Amino acid sequence: SSRLGQPGYTVTFTTSNILGAGTAARVFFELVGEHGSSGVVYATSQAKQFSRGHATSFLYPRLPYLGQLHQLRVGCDGSGMFAPWHLRLVEVVHVHSSQRWLFDCHEWIDKKCMWQRVLPAVAATVV
Repeated sequence: SSRLGQPGYTVTFTTSNILGAGTAARVFFELVGEHGSSGVVYATSQAKQFSRGHATSFLYPRLPYLGQLHQLRVGCDGSGMFAPWHLRLVEVVHVHSSQRWLFDCHEWIDKKCMWQRVLPAVAATVV
């Protein structure tokens, strides 16, 4: 269908519900799929956006269609007093086709992993 090739993704970050999980640092991601990479995209963060137990969604209407997604590189820039981030999962939805992928993390993103992790894609069935 012609809707498949359309740009546009919604990306939802869920921060773990454990002590100190939230971050005030700048969050970024890079999606990699069969048609290439999104390049590094920064999530525009307001205060407390990536706070403990919260799910935060962003719409990227111009993000090009990448086909089947393979992996997500996600991280933060390590800035601020409360930089380490315990990320539970990231959900990516292609707006026009409702294709959905889940990226499980359940790990700290901190200095020990150079402030980023690469997560494999799990295609979620369209509900």
